[in-house]
This record gives sequence, structure tokens and C-alpha cells, in this order.
Amino acid sequence: NLAPHNIAEVCEALLLVIEDPNCGFKDIIKRLPGPDFPTGGTICGKKGIMDAYTTGKGHLTVQGKAGIETTKKGRVSIVITEIPYMVVKTTIVSKIADCVQRGLIAEIADIRDESDRRGLRIVVELKKDADDIIALNKLYRYTSLQTTFAIANIALVNNRPETLNIKQMLGCFIDHRKIVVRRRSRHLLKRCRNRAHILEGLILAVSDIDEIIELIKKSPDTPTAKLNLMEKP
Repeated sequence: NLAPHNIAEVCEALLLVIEDPNCGFKDIIKRLPGPDFPTGGTICGKKGIMDAYTTGKGHLTVQGKAGIETTKKGRVSIVITEIPYMVVKTTIVSKIADCVQRGLIAEIADIRDESDRRGLRIVVELKKDADDIIALNKLYRYTSLQTTFAIANIALVNNRPETLNIKQMLGCFIDHRKIVVRRRSRHLLKRCRNRAHILEGLILAVSDIDEIIELIKKSPDTPTAKLNLMEKP
């Protein structure tokens, strides 16, 4: 269960490991401060990140992003604009509605999904005189607006599953890229050598083009012409 990261930060960490193979975890975390979830959200605390980076396993508490808005009429709402990774928007909306029906979050008066092409927006309208902080804490407690993401950096190394810390993962990727670049370079070199062989033949043919044409004309068929050209000194 690997956590997604920002590609630019990963590249910075890779450069660090390449330039300084003896760098420590604290050096890496300066370049790669933590996972970067595509749905947004906030990681609470750094312990889970450090555990995952140093041991290959860790638990992250992730909260969705929510703010307090007040309308011109004085109605207070909690507006959710980011949700935890791998949480479905409709699941959160349904769970909030269920919590209201069960009386777990009595502060809520209404809930609306105002999401559009500009992004996620779930509006949780509160009752008059309701405490917005208490309501928000209940949302974190009773719904998937706050979740735990378990990291397990398990990968195949030499066809065997291993749990890797962040430095080992970066090192394995660097080794993999070296293999890929070598294979690509060998393939390109082979193509260039084959092309050079053809060009050398064309140069020889152009330098003695009249004799080549005469040899081809005298050959009874194509295979014989090829053989005669190959045997030509």
C-alpha cells in the first residue's frame, strides 16, 4: 500500500541520493516532506511519515480540508473542499446524512453537494446557535472526513518481496533506471551500427556505380545479383 508523492519532490530526493549516497533520512525528508494525496487533505503530525520513511511501515491520520463560512443572513456553514485519499465524495455525504438521522451530529440543519468543474464543495449548514467547532470535530469523528492511511512499502527486489524504507526505494528506482538506460543505449548503438553498415555499402556503390549497374544487368535474377554484389571485391 504505497502512498502517492509529488513527482517534483521525488525527483529532488532522487538527485540527493545520487549526489550523496550516504545522506540520511532527515536529509531526504527535507526534499521529500511527505506523501502528496491527489484529493488533498492534511496529514496530522509527522510521526507516521517518519515511521514509513525509516521502517517502510506507518499510519497517517488524514483530515479533509474544511472551513467555516457565514452567509449574509448570518447562517454558519462548514464547507468541505478536500477529502482524504481513497474516500468517495458520495460516501461522506451519505454518512453525514446518516449521522444527522441518528442524532450523532445534532448541530446540522442541511447538507448540499455544490461540487462542479471548479472543484469539490460540500456545504454543511448548521442550525442557529450551533457551535461550529463542535460540529466540525464530530464530522471528523463520525465520518470519513478523517481517516487513517496505512503505508506498507512492499516491493519485489530480485523477485522477492521486501519491505523497504524510503532510501532503499529511491535506490532501487535508481538501479532500475540504470538498467533501462543501458538497454536503451545498447539498442540504439546496434541500430546505428546496422545503419552504418548500409551507408558504407552505399558509399562503395556510388564510387563504382557504372560497374555495379553492369553487374546487376548481367545477373539473371535478384538473388544472383545480391550474391554477385556481396562477392564483389
